[in-house]
Amino acid sequence: NSSSRMLICHPYQFIFLKPLKAAGTSVECFLEPLCREQPCNIREYGREAISSKGIIGYRGQQRGNSTYWNHMPAKLIKTLHPDLFDRYHKISIIRNPYQKAISLFLWLGPLNYSEAQNLSEHEPDQLLNLFSLFLQHQITDASLLSDKSRLLIDSQLVIDHILHFERITEDLKELLCYNYNIELFKDKKIIGYGSKQWDKKETIKTALKM
Repeated sequence: NSSSRMLICHPYQFIFLKPLKAAGTSVECFLEPLCREQPCNIREYGREAISSKGIIGYRGQQRGNSTYWNHMPAKLIKTLHPDLFDRYHKISIIRNPYQKAISLFLWLGPLNYSEAQNLSEHEPDQLLNLFSLFLQHQITDASLLSDKSRLLIDSQLVIDHILHFERITEDLKELLCYNYNIELFKDKKIIGYGSKQWDKKETIKTALKM
C-alpha cells in the first residue's frame, strides 16, 4: 500500500475520498490542518488521528489495526458513518486516465527513480515499448487504473465536488474560498505541483507520442 490518508472534517462537514495517482497526498496535506485540534507538522507517514475536529486516516505501508487507512472505499466509510456520509460534502479528484497510466508507469514500472526523473535521456521508442509492456503485463490489478471502489457505491457516483488534477490549485482554492469561505488558503499553492512536475509531464508526453 502506498502512503496516503482519508479525511473527515467536522467543522466544515466534508469527507475527502482519496483516489490513486491524482495529487491526493498533496491535497490531503493541504486539508489536514482543518481536521486537527492543534497545529502540527504534516508528515508523509503517521498514525490515524481521531478528535472532535475530525478523522485523519493512517498513513504508511502497513495499516495494522487502524480503522481508517489509505484509499478507503466509499462504501466502507459509509458503513462506518452512515449519517455523516449522507450529510457531509464529499470531495475527490479526477485525472486524465492516460496521464494516470503514465504516472503509474513512473511509479511502478521498470525505471528506477533516477531514470524516471530524466526521461529525456531515453529513446522515445524505447519508452513507448516499455510503457506498452507495462500496461499489458504488469498492471494485473485493474483497480490501479480505476477509482470505482473509492468513488462509487453500487455503480453510483457519491462525490459532491470533483477537483480536476489538471487545475488542482485553482479548483481547491475555489472550493475553500467560495464554498467554505476559508481565506487562509487563498494565496497558497498545492505542495508538489511546481514547474518540475509539469516539465516532467511534458517530456513524457513527447516521449510516449501522445
